[in-house]
Amino acid sequence: NNLEIHKDLAEKEIFNFYRSWFNQHYPQKEFKDLLVHHIDKDKFNYDLSNLIIISPEQHKHLHANIQHKNWNSGIKALQSFNIKSPHILELGGESEDNPYAILGLNPGAPKDDIKRAYKELCQKNHPDKVNHLDKQFILLAERRMKKIIWAYEQLKKDF
Repeated sequence: NNLEIHKDLAEKEIFNFYRSWFNQHYPQKEFKDLLVHHIDKDKFNYDLSNLIIISPEQHKHLHANIQHKNWNSGIKALQSFNIKSPHILELGGESEDNPYAILGLNPGAPKDDIKRAYKELCQKNHPDKVNHLDKQFILLAERRMKKIIWAYEQLKKDF
């Protein structure tokens, strides 16, 4: 079921890394009550910068105002409803190029925490975990692993 795949994807890609942010912004919601929204309305674009978790009510209001495959249109619609996201700069978040954010850590985290987060994320996001799924999920896992490795390499320079 596509909705279940979307939810699983979002949980791995967004929710786990920004759990405290979502608890703050959606305190009465459980993850199962939220939806994954593709900012550009392209359901095959699984890039992290194109995914956001919103409530079904927000989704209903947003969907009609976004042009298909137009990320900027999606961002403008989200901004008009004052929807925030922790991983999208245009929505009040940090860039997904922040190595600490990619590893789910606070800036200045100790070396041991960096190593632990790196190992855990590699285990969760390795492309072999999704090799039985469609090609788009394999590509997503490969992109995610490259980001995780890049983030770790950036932080490792300071060891």
